Amino acid sequence: MARRITRHAPTAVAACLRAVTRGVNLPVDEAPAVEAACFAATVPTDGVRIGLRRIFDRTTGRR
Repeated sequence: MARRITRHAPTAVAACLRAVTRGVNLPVDEAPAVEAACFAATVPTDGVRIGLRRIFDRTTGRR
């Protein structure tokens, strides 16, 4: 499982870990704000741009 995780962008992995560790003990109505903040911090990174491009290319058949 660790090998699969490390194939992803380090920024995204760190954001996921942050969201889980910060949100796990929060009330259900507060935890999504933590997740949203972590997501917003990763969106402008090159890793997200590259990953989205790969998904787009794969789903549209482009290379």
